[in-house]
Amino acid sequence: MRERIKNSKDGKLDYKLSALLQSLESAKSNAELRAFLERVVIKDSGRIFFVGVDEIVWISSEGNYVKLHTKSKAHLLRETMDGLENKLNPREFLRLRRSTIVRIEQIKELHPLFNGEFAVILKDGTELASSRRYRQNLNSLLKD
Repeated sequence: MRERIKNSKDGKLDYKLSALLQSLESAKSNAELRAFLERVVIKDSGRIFFVGVDEIVWISSEGNYVKLHTKSKAHLLRETMDGLENKLNPREFLRLRRSTIVRIEQIKELHPLFNGEFAVILKDGTELASSRRYRQNLNSLLKD
């Protein structure tokens, strides 16, 4: 592709296409190097403390908040599901439905339901449900 651009007779086209390719390559490398969230700041009863992302088992939406479920406790955080999902490493977390994100390593079993939905059983026995809309996220797990 670069050779075609270099051999092009139109200098303006050559410059524009080269710049476009360079920006695409830069964007790709920046996405690969993007830092994901490592801990979450929780404000509760006048205290501020930190919860490591590695402690989170699953996440649910609670109105204008998200609830972080850890092995020992649940914490409320004022954040949107989309916002939090974008900050989490997609290799570690999976969106099951509009209101649920789960840590992939906590998934023990998948039970097919109907219409492409699954009951997702976690290691601690918690049962979550996936939706058809987010089925493609589970497909990556089923291929392994």
